[in-house]
This record gives sequence, structure tokens and C-alpha cells, in this order.
Amino acid sequence: MKNLLWVSCCFYLLIGVTNVVAGALLPELLSYYKRDYSDGGTVLFAQFIGFLAGVLASPEGNRAIGRKNMLLLALGLLAISYATFGNLPPWYGVIGIAFVAGLCSGTIEAAIGSMIIDSVKENTAVAMSRLEVFFGIGALTMPAVVSVLIVYENWQLALYMIAAFSVLLMIVWFRTDLPVVSHQEPVARPEQGKGGRLPYDRGDMPIVATFIFFFFLYVGIEMSIANYMPSIFIELSRVDSSVASLSVTFFWGAMSVGRLFAGRIAQKIGYTGYLLWSCILSLLVLTTLPMLADIRYAFLSIVLLGLSMSGIFAIALLLANRMLPGRTERTTSLLIASAGIGGACLSYLTGLGMEELSVTKTLWGLVGFTLIMLLTMSFLSRQKKRTKTRKEMDLT
Repeated sequence: MKNLLWVSCCFYLLIGVTNVVAGALLPELLSYYKRDYSDGGTVLFAQFIGFLAGVLASPEGNRAIGRKNMLLLALGLLAISYATFGNLPPWYGVIGIAFVAGLCSGTIEAAIGSMIIDSVKENTAVAMSRLEVFFGIGALTMPAVVSVLIVYENWQLALYMIAAFSVLLMIVWFRTDLPVVSHQEPVARPEQGKGGRLPYDRGDMPIVATFIFFFFLYVGIEMSIANYMPSIFIELSRVDSSVASLSVTFFWGAMSVGRLFAGRIAQKIGYTGYLLWSCILSLLVLTTLPMLADIRYAFLSIVLLGLSMSGIFAIALLLANRMLPGRTERTTSLLIASAGIGGACLSYLTGLGMEELSVTKTLWGLVGFTLIMLLTMSFLSRQKKRTKTRKEMDLT
């Protein structure tokens, strides 16, 4: 089981790298192909659409060819895509490669996440937090690697590195034995859907819809902060771009450190308690940002924000699967898909707000979204208590 967990961490490291490499290389790509930023947006959008398709297709792929074969196929396609990307194909080839890369990343993230939730029965929160740590390490280190390669005018090497890592991971995964997972399904609902899948019933739908909305909000807020924090720092603290860019490094660094401890804390105080306190702290810290002109306090706020938000995604995913047992693949894919949509939509709204309104008003908008996220988690906490009470009554 330990070997499986470490291989899964390597998968998440790869996902973190692939999620940021296109953005990190975007200025060089646009310069090489003589394109503008709207064309760059097309590449990122193609990657997002591919990611969404991969997440939604992951459960069906698993049932059709098995999880192991599906992930081998995804790794092979990822290796071919980035090796081709490194050869700098025509521009429309780049857009197609971005779609395929997103498709493979989405498939891998959904498959590995559901596999760990199903197979790791003890310290599940710690295991999921460890995956998120490796995702953060990939997202944190790849831009630094790209910047060094750009200095040496060999930025295509970053693409070949991803292809090589995909091949290496493909070999390791081929030699990895998968555990036999026994799905524990609710006793009170023996009826099965097509292919033995347990469907959602009417009583589940409010919980499903609320979790979809929660993940939409959380990842939208997280990506808005990660994408626009340098611009926010420049406007609020009047620093140059080199200092402002460090804000993203501080944010992802704090996220990675926080994820080291998030799982153990959540297991001690409970999933809902952890998520409620994380949302409260995130709201309080984010509220201070529009009022901070001193760069030292602004950086401190970013670190605290990263720590408070660090475990929300992984622990919320575990809570969802606890409240909706027997549907791990479907629930995980659905929530990761809604997270991707939220990241795209709220990032767009944040950029629009900064352009049409002001940085301060945009930040207050993010505060408002965080407040709604807290209220959403409060509703889920109450639903969990009601479900627990109902089960205890059924046993008596």
C-alpha cells in the first residue's frame, strides 16, 4: 500500500507540473509563434476543456478497460503530446496538444483520487493531503525550472522533461500491483444502476448540488488568487513585478506546508470541523487584503491564506464521499469537474472585475464568494448531522 501511495504522489506531481507549464511558457510561445494574448487564452481554454472531458470520462474509461490500462494509456498519450510539443509544431497543433494534455491530466487526477479514497481505509485524510502536497510541489517548482531554461534559451527542454517523466512513471505504474477494493455500499439501498453502479436518489440531490457549488467556489477563489495576486500586489502595495511575482511562490509554498498537516488535523477535529474553521480563517484573512498597503503585512496575509486554504480541497472530497458512499468514482469525477469549471469561470470574472472596476472592489468580491463558501459548508455540516441522527434512529 505504501508503494501505491508513493506512485500516486508521483502522478499528482505530474498533474501539478502539467497544470502550470503552459502558463509559464506562454510568453515564449506567443513570441515564437508571433501570436497575441487572446491566442494564448485559446490554448489555456483548450487545456481546460480537455481536463473537463478527462475528468468526466474517467469513470467510464475505468469500467471499459480497467484503471491500470486507462492510466497507462493516459501516460502514453501525455508523453507523446509533450514530445511533439517540444518539436514546436504548427500553432493549431499546439492547441490540439493542449487539449490532449488536459484530457490526460483530468483522467489521471480523477482516477488516482478515487483510487486512494477507495483503497486507503486508515488515515485517508493524511493520504489525500499528501497527494495535494505533491501537486503543490509540481505547481511550485515548474515555473522556476522554466525560468532557468528561458535564461539559457532552451525552454523547449521543459516539455521534453515532462515527456520523459511520463514514460518513467508509465514503467513504474506497469510494475505496480493494484489492491483489490471492496466497495462498501449502503445496506438500506441494495438497488443498483447499470453495471452495478449505485445511483444517486432524490434525497442525495441537495447534498450533491451543494458539494458541486462548494467545489466550484473554492477552486474559483484559489485560482483567482494564484493567477492575479502579482497584479493585486502591484496595485495595492506599489511594488515592482519581480517582488509581486513572489506572492504566488509564497502562496503555493504555504499551501504545500499546510497540506503536510491538514490530514492529521482533520482526523483529530473531524472533517466538517476542519472545513468550517478553514473557511472562517480564509474569510478573515482575505478580508484584510484590500486594506493592506504595507508589503510585509500583505505577504504575511498571503502565507496565512495559503495555510488556511491548504487542506480544503482534499478534506472536502473525503467528506463528500463519506456522505455519498458507494459512488466514489462518480462523486470524485463530478466534483473535480465542477472545480475545474469554477477555476475557469471565477478567474475570468476576477480578471474582468480588475479591468472594469478596481482591484479593491474585486478583492471584496472574492471576500463575498468566500462568505458564500462558508455558508455552503455550514449547510453541509447540518446535513451531515441530520444524516448521522437518522442512521442512529434506524439502528434503534
